[in-house]
Amino acid sequence: MRYLPVCLALFLSFSAKADTDPGWLAFGDLRGNIESCGCDPRTDLGGLQRLATLVFRERSRHTAIKVFSLGNNIDHLGKDVFKSEMIIKGISAIAPDVALLNYRELQTGLEHHSAPYYILSNSRRKSTSRYKELDSLIVFGFVEPSAEFSATTPWNHTLEKFFKTKLLSTRNKRGFLLYSGSTKTLRQIEKTSLFYKIISSNSRHNEDMPTAYEKDNPEFLSRTESVMMVPLKGAGVLRGGFLRNTETKSLLQLAQMQVSEQYFSKRVTSAPNLVSWLDHRYDSNALSSTITEYNKGRERQYLAKRAIRLEALKDTPFGGASKCQLCHRDQFAVWSKTKHATALETLELKKKDFVGECVKCHVLGLEVPGGFVSRKDTPNFAGVQCENCHGAQLQHSKNPSVKPKQIADKEKLCQSCHHDPHTADFTWDKYWPKIAH
Repeated sequence: MRYLPVCLALFLSFSAKADTDPGWLAFGDLRGNIESCGCDPRTDLGGLQRLATLVFRERSRHTAIKVFSLGNNIDHLGKDVFKSEMIIKGISAIAPDVALLNYRELQTGLEHHSAPYYILSNSRRKSTSRYKELDSLIVFGFVEPSAEFSATTPWNHTLEKFFKTKLLSTRNKRGFLLYSGSTKTLRQIEKTSLFYKIISSNSRHNEDMPTAYEKDNPEFLSRTESVMMVPLKGAGVLRGGFLRNTETKSLLQLAQMQVSEQYFSKRVTSAPNLVSWLDHRYDSNALSSTITEYNKGRERQYLAKRAIRLEALKDTPFGGASKCQLCHRDQFAVWSKTKHATALETLELKKKDFVGECVKCHVLGLEVPGGFVSRKDTPNFAGVQCENCHGAQLQHSKNPSVKPKQIADKEKLCQSCHHDPHTADFTWDKYWPKIAH
C-alpha cells in the first residue's frame, strides 16, 4: 500500500503529459500542385480541394487540433503568378495555425508575408514573427540559408540559445520546430533535444514529381522518433498526437452512419496512421469558389493564345491522322480503337481541356506552331495521333518519297507523356502491345 501514492503520482503525471500532446496535422511542399493530375489512380493524390476537405473535416470533429503548413506551396520562383495567388488564397481559407515562411515564399516576393500564421525564427527581417504560442505548444520555424539563399541566419550558438531561453520561459509548453534544410543541420538540431517534435519540409529535389513511392514506403517520412517529413507535392497530410490513433471516415461513410462524437476518437488496433493520403475519398466542394476562379482563369489564359495559334495554322507542318489513313489503313484501324484516339475526350469529360499542361499530351502539336488549337478549330488534330510519334508528316502525305525519320528511342519518346505521376507503372513491354501496329 505504501507504494500506491507514488504509483498514483506517476500515473497522474503521465496523464497530464499525455493531455498536452494535442492532435495535429501538417502539410506543405505543394510546389504549385493546386490540383492532382488524375491520370493514374496510384498517383492521383493531393490538391488544395482535398487538403481543405481533410482539414475542415478533422476540425469539425476535434476543435482543438492544430494545423501546420511547412510552406514551399507556391509555384517555383513565382513563374506562374496566377496559380501562386490561387494557392495563397486557398491556404488562407484553410487557415493553418502556423505556417513556415519557406524558400519559395521568401524568394517570390509575393505580398502575403503579413498573414498572422507565418513564422520564421531565423529570419534576417526583424518584422517576421519568430514563434507562435498555441495552448500547450510553442512552435518555431527554421529555414537553412545557402549560397543562393541568404534571407535567413545559419544554425549557431546564438540561435540555439534563443530557442533554449524561450523554451525555458514556457516550460509548460511543448516545443515544435518546423524545419527546412539539410539532413546534416537537422541532425545537429535533433541532438540538442530541445524540441518535442521536428516536422521537416520534404527533402526531395525541386524537379521531382509526386509518385507512389512515399505512399508505398511511409517509413521514408518518419525520419526518427521525433522527426517527421511532409509528403511531396501535398500528396498527403501528416497526422500527429492522438490523431495518429483515430479513424478517418469519408463523407459518404459519415452520412450512412449514426454515431456519437466519441466514435471519432475511437482507438484502432492496427498500426497508427502516419499519413492521410489525399485520394478521391477526399473529393468534395471545399474551396469551390477558389477552384472555380482558378479554372476560369486558366481557361482565359488558354483562349488568349487562340488568335496566335490560328494564324500559325496557315503554315502547319501536320497532316493529321485522316491523311495518314489514305495509305496506312491497317495502322489507322488499329489506332482508332486505342485510347490515344480518344485522348482529348478524357479531358473533356473532366472539364480540363483548357489546361495546357494536360492538353499537350492529349492532342497533336499543342506546343508546336501549326498544331492543335481547339476541338472547334482543329478537330483533325484532336487525340494522340500518328504524328505525335512519327513527327510532322504533311510533306510526306503530299509526296511519299519524303520519308519519315526513324524513331531513335521509342521508349523514351513514350515516356515524354507516360511518366510519373501520369503513368506510374509504365514499361515498354506492358504498354506497346496496347497500340502495336
